[in-house]
Amino acid sequence: MVTVYKAQEAGKQIELINPMNISRECAACGKVNKLSRLSRDKFVCVSCGYAADADFNATQVIKKRGLQGLAKKNVKFHNSGLGSSLKSKLDLEAVAL
Repeated sequence: MVTVYKAQEAGKQIELINPMNISRECAACGKVNKLSRLSRDKFVCVSCGYAADADFNATQVIKKRGLQGLAKKNVKFHNSGLGSSLKSKLDLEAVAL
């Protein structure tokens, strides 16, 4: 994978995540339900009512899973001015990579 190679070359941490149900999981409450995916573009959680663009919701789920995986490995988070707690990282809005 070119992406992995480039990230490692730059000294970046890599976290592989399980892609299962990413498009069906709610970024707000974590519940998985295929009925929450109303269309290709729209996500509305049937459990908590959270609504978002389906792609945006998926990016938040991916970010959350990645950060949880890194936290389990006790990886230290370094980001200018953002603090080091996992909770503060999970509360951040999506950042373009």
